[in-house]
Amino acid sequence: MLSEEQIKAQDEYREFIKSSAPCSKSDVAKRVLAFMDQGNQPVLPFPGDPGADVRRLGASLILEEARETIEALGFKIGFNDAGKLDLINLADSQFSLKESTDGCIDTQYVCHWMLLAMGVSDFLPTLEVCDANDRKFGPGAHKDENGKVRKPPGWRGPDIEGALAAQMPRFEGDEDL
Repeated sequence: MLSEEQIKAQDEYREFIKSSAPCSKSDVAKRVLAFMDQGNQPVLPFPGDPGADVRRLGASLILEEARETIEALGFKIGFNDAGKLDLINLADSQFSLKESTDGCIDTQYVCHWMLLAMGVSDFLPTLEVCDANDRKFGPGAHKDENGKVRKPPGWRGPDIEGALAAQMPRFEGDEDL
């Protein structure tokens, strides 16, 4: 059960992310937040650990939607001869554009749900990941045998810690104000 202070913080956070602040949620995340509000599901007021039960539910939802998407794309998850997790081809006739599209969007939806449950705005981390992916096209970049773009030497990954830190509340006396 949440304390009055936690409930107030959640309400304030919900109002903040519904605003048009530069670090606010995407329109999709705002729709997911409305779903969470209707389901009376907790949203942390700033980035943090929502607890093992919420993390387990989020992981389960993400796994379920990802599996359904993989199957709609014409594959199933299994183990290869080396005992490593791999994709196993199904018949091409099992590909479904409709179900693949639905699965991709459902996977995004449950990922937004998990971010909100952790109190994370998707805006800054998304920019960081997009910028990091753009940097993969620097000198020395190449595609591997599967068509995946590989990182060039000296590639710098996304600053997710910085994106999360920017979402933390600041109080008078903080050294880095």
